[in-house]
Amino acid sequence: MLHMHMTYKRMLRGATRMALSCLTLLGAMLPVACVYEQIPEAYDEGDTYIHLNLISSETNTRGVSDEHQGTVDENTITSLRVWAFDADSKSVGGTALCYKEETALNATTGLHTFTMKLPRMTGGRPLKKIDLYILANAESGSNLTTPADNRQLTRQALQEKVVSESFGLNTQGDPQCVVVPGRGLPMSRIVEDIPIDRYVTENPTVTNPSINIPLTRAVSKLHFFFSRRSNAGTDQVEVTGIEVGAGTVPDASLVFPLPVPFASPVPADMTDTRNYTDYVAYPVRRTGSIKAASISEVENPKSLVRGSAEDAETYMARLANAGMSSHYLTYLRETDKEVPITIRYRLSEGGSEKSATVNVVAGDLRRNHEVVVYGYFLEGGLLAVEPQVLPWTETSLFSFADRCEVKLTHGTVTTTDDGQRVAIDYQNWTTGATVSGSPLITFDINTGARRWVLQTDNPAFGFLVEGESELRDQLTGYDGTVNFYLMPRVKVDEALEQNRKASIFMTLPESDNSRLLINVGENSLPGEDDHIDFWQRS
Repeated sequence: MLHMHMTYKRMLRGATRMALSCLTLLGAMLPVACVYEQIPEAYDEGDTYIHLNLISSETNTRGVSDEHQGTVDENTITSLRVWAFDADSKSVGGTALCYKEETALNATTGLHTFTMKLPRMTGGRPLKKIDLYILANAESGSNLTTPADNRQLTRQALQEKVVSESFGLNTQGDPQCVVVPGRGLPMSRIVEDIPIDRYVTENPTVTNPSINIPLTRAVSKLHFFFSRRSNAGTDQVEVTGIEVGAGTVPDASLVFPLPVPFASPVPADMTDTRNYTDYVAYPVRRTGSIKAASISEVENPKSLVRGSAEDAETYMARLANAGMSSHYLTYLRETDKEVPITIRYRLSEGGSEKSATVNVVAGDLRRNHEVVVYGYFLEGGLLAVEPQVLPWTETSLFSFADRCEVKLTHGTVTTTDDGQRVAIDYQNWTTGATVSGSPLITFDINTGARRWVLQTDNPAFGFLVEGESELRDQLTGYDGTVNFYLMPRVKVDEALEQNRKASIFMTLPESDNSRLLINVGENSLPGEDDHIDFWQRS
């Protein structure tokens, strides 16, 4: 999946603007990038900017997970279209606040940045949150037309856009796409309820603070690897073709996945099968013989079966290191169907054709996933088949923001004159004593291996890590989970307000030192999205 780094610039003004420009880099053999931007209506003074950095390289992902990175071609962005909607107005028939597109791009290095203006005001009120509809490489299957027409597309129209003329089959069962199209694979994302106030700047050249947003490919990937056991009578085996069962590839699939809220730390499966009602009536057929000379000869083919604890990237690297090549590569529309795959083969030249069939579980051949089928010949020509479903740089590798999932393991919430706060009690704790008066807080932190610091705005309180006996002024660390208590250093004095209430917040000192979102989602606690409020009871 692809990663988008997004930073927001304070929100815009101005009258309706439309710009169409083509920039040519002299002296370099680079494509011309055409930019179309339309900003409706009049705005307050002061331009604000949103910088989108589309990141597709592995170096910008967040650690090890069970995904397989895409190739350069699969990651390349050749065009970009972005619709920004007012998140406080979810009307499916409304058009975007702003729309921008760039074409003739060639983002093969894993990073492309562009700047988009947004309004400060909408409908006579400040713009607080936005919903983004992001589409890359639309030319490869989404049937978008002119910039002016694209600008008028509503939420509903975008959500109903389908891939119907590509990544399917012709009437002979031949797949329409066996190599990455010249305009790249279609990729998209809908992110809702982005709080723009914390990501804005009036400086169009400053790209911090940042938000990480992945793009997900709208298609699936299927390919095959074959090996044969050495010295086992397999030197004449031949794979003659493969067939994917009829009625499994839909006539059309949705361009955009299901929307995900910005507060979600990791998007769930976004496959949307609302429109998957009609399926191509004939099977996918790939022909072309793979002779024994092109099938990797290995001493123990079973050793190349994926291990139960082996991550996808390691597994694919191991196949490559064994000299194995991909065969019958096919890009298809995603499907919710169980998919039977039949491999046809011969044990000797001119021999009778045999077959082996394996079923891919319903829903595994979905958008942004690749299915790797490993077939290997053993003694006597027996063909064993092992299908592997690999998230294709899937969403679990990314998060929308440097984030921290919070959970109140035990404890209560109290109501004060300042509103709701987490209630804590003073206690004389000693080494090994059980903390009973304060709630245990759990943070699951993901900052891309950057150091975080958890602090409080009141030195009358300190942090106690679960299982420790030392009260700390602050906590620091890297990705992972930490369980802690916020502890009063002194018993509350009704006459001293300063030892009664406190807030905690988290920053990245080696980055821009801005506050992280630590208090969002269904488990959020009293406070705001970047801090949690506490109150020491009498």
